[in-house]
Amino acid sequence: MIQTSFDPPGKRPRNTNSPLLVMKDGEPFMGLSTPGGDQQMQCLLQVFLNVAVWGMSPEQAVDQPRFGSYNFPATGSEVNLNPAVLYMEDRIPAETAETLRAMGHDVRSWGLWNWRAGAPTVTWRDPETGVMTAAGDVRRETASLGF
Repeated sequence: MIQTSFDPPGKRPRNTNSPLLVMKDGEPFMGLSTPGGDQQMQCLLQVFLNVAVWGMSPEQAVDQPRFGSYNFPATGSEVNLNPAVLYMEDRIPAETAETLRAMGHDVRSWGLWNWRAGAPTVTWRDPETGVMTAAGDVRRETASLGF
């Protein structure tokens, strides 16, 4: 580990490395990246699954409502201020939140669209046609461009 003047002695910094490049059969399949601190990997996994498992286009995938767990201390903190909290965008059916609450989960609202849920940009290569498609999330200032 490289020690910097910002790292407390004896502590190991935790980070969420983004961007991701997903390969399929030895070929680039999808590139994803997002701001969002500790929510980055949760967000990117949800968007990836929307494309790879549920067959959504990149734009459909990033537009879907998201959720995020706060089950661990935030980066830079040793204290978990929100243990076992699950935030969900309100576009997820209310019945889902109520079912989770009935099971004892602490479910909280992120509102309809929340920048804390990440804001990925996605580039996807259709494995059959090779056509590239890109998308940017409306939760923050993002854009997708091609040339």
